[in-house]
Amino acid sequence: MSKMLLLGDEAVAQAAIDAGITAAYGYPGTPSTEILEYLQRVARKDGAFLATWAANEKVAYEQAMGSHVSSYLKIGVYPIPEQKVQRLLDHVETVMVIEEGYPFIERQLFGLMGRPPRERYQGRLTGHLPPWGELTPDIVAAALQQPRPARARSGGATLECGPAQDLPLANRPPQLCQGCPHRDTYNSIRVIRELFPHTAVFSDIGCYTLGFYSPFEAIDSCLDMGASISMAKGAADAGMHPVLCVIGDSTFGHSGMTPLLTAAHEDTNMVVLIVDNSTVAMTGTQESMSTGERVVQIVAGLGVPSEHVRVVQPLPKNVEENARILQQEIEHKGLSVIIGQRPCLEIKL
Repeated sequence: MSKMLLLGDEAVAQAAIDAGITAAYGYPGTPSTEILEYLQRVARKDGAFLATWAANEKVAYEQAMGSHVSSYLKIGVYPIPEQKVQRLLDHVETVMVIEEGYPFIERQLFGLMGRPPRERYQGRLTGHLPPWGELTPDIVAAALQQPRPARARSGGATLECGPAQDLPLANRPPQLCQGCPHRDTYNSIRVIRELFPHTAVFSDIGCYTLGFYSPFEAIDSCLDMGASISMAKGAADAGMHPVLCVIGDSTFGHSGMTPLLTAAHEDTNMVVLIVDNSTVAMTGTQESMSTGERVVQIVAGLGVPSEHVRVVQPLPKNVEENARILQQEIEHKGLSVIIGQRPCLEIKL
């Protein structure tokens, strides 16, 4: 077997391949993104198994269960295979456990090895690796006492890494990309908040969550995926007005449809903004299943009146016009959905 230096998530994916995986499903997000993208790269090369995205984690789990039933293949790491681990311990002088997240397996190994001496065992619990946080290639290389690589592959290009620099870096808060369509959506919302200072704006999980920060300061909350619509409905039910919510196309497909179905059933007095940038941008531009004309059809199918489903294009030149449309729908006593459609700049065409 060839020697491979992998990130923890990549190692999980490679272990699944080595175990004979037949299908893999997931929804973008750490650590799912890194694991499934590794599997997809391998699957494209040899076609030995299926690796694809699902609408959400629940769907992914159930598709995997269906695949499991058809193939009767079981892959697991719990409980730990004690005999295999013991054979490894009998053939090496030192064991290093490189584990992302909490030292779950590492704690179990303590029981198998009977509190081994420090020189025999290394990991997060012994201080050879940080006790928490992400394990980067530099951290792992240092723990293995390997030199930092002079070159690295990224995006199909070879990069010169050079020596590590211990230079103080200026604080750089996260921000929306320059030219991002969400910027224009939030600028329209800012116009509305000047007209209606008590507007409540509930947001969701995605790049657009950065609208909370300066210079936009356009949203008030971010709880969990799909919560923007549910919270907006609850606020409207309690008598708040105007009530807006902002949700991305992929998050809408993930868990925004059911709360919108409820709001449509009761014609709740609120405005839903679906910011459709044609991709799952926050986690690396994976495919979105609820974008373009499809998301318009989904909204109509959930029962939102067609005259209050508005499709706009978020561009700097359209900020005022889109704010006017937003104001029109706020003044409508019932449910409205405004869908802003412009592709993310990071999509690779």
